[in-house]
Amino acid sequence: MEGWIKLIFDEAAKGNPGATGYGCIVWKDTRDIMDSVSGNTGIASNNEAEEMALARGLRFCVDNEFTSVEIEGDSQIIINTTKNNLTPNWKLRRYLVDIAMHLNQLQNYKIYHTFREANKAIDYLSNVGVSLESYTEKILTFDWQNELKQIVNDDLAESVYKVKSEIV
Repeated sequence: MEGWIKLIFDEAAKGNPGATGYGCIVWKDTRDIMDSVSGNTGIASNNEAEEMALARGLRFCVDNEFTSVEIEGDSQIIINTTKNNLTPNWKLRRYLVDIAMHLNQLQNYKIYHTFREANKAIDYLSNVGVSLESYTEKILTFDWQNELKQIVNDDLAESVYKVKSEIV
């Protein structure tokens, strides 16, 4: 959507709970990557890491005064928790408060579950996060962003091929 920013977030976990990491990508509607980051969340559950990724991406959007954000994630639990601003899990409540605060600072947002078009790129970032030192973050440089953009484009081409293959 023109004028909107897209935020895609995901986590990677080596056990549940276990070593976790996250990744998020923020890009313009022109597919120009504005922010891409991997982070290590220490030992956590997959849902905690997923919410940390969403909070980190939203913080970037708010800090940069973006007002309209389209949000995609592959965890139906986290999407529903965020939409309803409610969770029975006490460990997730603290992250949900942070997420709600950021969402309230946006003028417009849409959040939905998806199998997402940037599957490989966001999975890559999440796994980089797991490999980092505990509780550290790596903001990717321009060269990494170009590599990510290529992964996204390759994934889009593959997705189109899969859809066409299923139709035939």
